[in-house]
Amino acid sequence: MSAPSSVWGGGLCLLIACIYLLKWPHPRRPLSSWRRAVLRWAHGAVWLVLGASFFVRTAYATEAAELANGLALVGVALYVMFVVALAVDRVQIKLADKAGPRAGDRG
Repeated sequence: MSAPSSVWGGGLCLLIACIYLLKWPHPRRPLSSWRRAVLRWAHGAVWLVLGASFFVRTAYATEAAELANGLALVGVALYVMFVVALAVDRVQIKLADKAGPRAGDRG
């Protein structure tokens, strides 16, 4: 007997979540606490929520489908928050690189 595709999808999402939650790129410079938290945890949380959405979808009830869709929307919101934080971080890095070293920096 084969597992439904939503079980395979949920398992894949959980695997990707584990990778992002355990191994993540460390920032090159200090970040504000909210941005550090978003960049550290949001991308892995997106995959956890999407995995949960897949697993909930395996229940063949109307309420389960509505909950799965809600979880997927939460995943989208988390991903948008992650992308915005990442974009802000990249813009600040470029601006800092253009400005050159600060007076107190040694290089």
